[in-house]
Amino acid sequence: RVEEQDFRRFAGIDLGWASPPCINASVAKTDAGETAEDQQMARGVCRFIEQARPRAFALENVSGYRSFVAFGLILGTLRECGYALHY
Repeated sequence: RVEEQDFRRFAGIDLGWASPPCINASVAKTDAGETAEDQQMARGVCRFIEQARPRAFALENVSGYRSFVAFGLILGTLRECGYALHY
């Protein structure tokens, strides 16, 4: 589980990539919506960014993910760590 990992061993890698499950943000799921687990995973991704500090970072998901608190957590961490953002 991403939220249980120690990412310091990856410090300085060239590219970090996260692709959290999209099922809860997908238009294909009629009862879609963010869960506590989505936010937990995002916090794990944030820890990855903070600990590994990759030269570049990519986040892949469906467009509905942009409305999630989880997405905001990741964006906030990227900004705090000095990354330029494009999405």
